[in-house]
Amino acid sequence: MEKEKSIFVEFMGDTPLVRVLDFLIEKRPFETTKEEIIKETGVARNSLFNVWKRLDKFEIVLKTISIGKADLFVLNDK
Repeated sequence: MEKEKSIFVEFMGDTPLVRVLDFLIEKRPFETTKEEIIKETGVARNSLFNVWKRLDKFEIVLKTISIGKADLFVLNDK
């Protein structure tokens, strides 16, 4: 069963960038991994890494901690 789209995704358009932003907004203030984002949004790995470059460039996401090989990220509230 497919998840119901949020109002944000319906309004902004169902693109990888919008799906990732929607997930980060809903997950806020909790940290998440890129793997969890891929799993929960259905965004392909390559698409996430392409989108991530923009999110990182504009400091929309912040790396909070590394646990082993996993990095945890959070939406930048500023």
